[in-house]
Amino acid sequence: MYILKKIKFLFILLISSIIMTSCSTSIIDYNKEGMAFCKNGKYDEAIKKFEKGIELDHKNYYLYNNKGFALLQEEKIDEAITCFDEAIKINEKKTDAYSNKGLALDKKGKYKDAIELCDKAIELDSSNEEAYMNKGHALLKLEKYNDAVSYFNFALKIKENDPNAYFNKANALYKMGKYIDAIQNYKKTLELNLRSTDVYYNLGLAYAKNGDKDKAIQSFKSDLELNPNDEMAKTSLDVLLNQ
Repeated sequence: MYILKKIKFLFILLISSIIMTSCSTSIIDYNKEGMAFCKNGKYDEAIKKFEKGIELDHKNYYLYNNKGFALLQEEKIDEAITCFDEAIKINEKKTDAYSNKGLALDKKGKYKDAIELCDKAIELDSSNEEAYMNKGHALLKLEKYNDAVSYFNFALKIKENDPNAYFNKANALYKMGKYIDAIQNYKKTLELNLRSTDVYYNLGLAYAKNGDKDKAIQSFKSDLELNPNDEMAKTSLDVLLNQ
């Protein structure tokens, strides 16, 4: 028996740049510094920078959206939603905050509400890849796998080499029992340099389900090369080796 991990799907959030010639240099600097902290995973520091900017400009869409981004990384979901709501109040025509709020609602298990927010983002900007990705994830959680695959495909039309889209699409295909197609998409994810224990583990499961024992073993070994303490990979590998 193979142990199926709770499949992890990659979420997409969008952090905004400030491109506003009318705002003061200090506000721009606070935003840039906050974005730099986000890039380095220092979300607490990023939040402080965005808050400094907001103190100077309470009507700045970008700062609220970016603060929400950082809060969501810290799993402070309700606070993040408040920031996204503020951003939307400031500018109802920009799409980032709609998509990001949709992801926040997804994390709270409010999948239908999340889809509505993503639909709003897509309505405003049909090229918003993040909105398609986040809607696809919410559809997956609702077990609407065919629809989820469609939205990941929409995302790939916009950004054809997005490894996150291939990985999430592969997970949807796995859930549908389409193991060969899932394998192809997991392999594409790896080709695009998204190498993680989740990708290798899920690829191993797909190979095992498709009856390819040797490749399943190699995938689990690749997982363990990245994380020797992955107990699920160890167990699944032992099962295959002792068959």
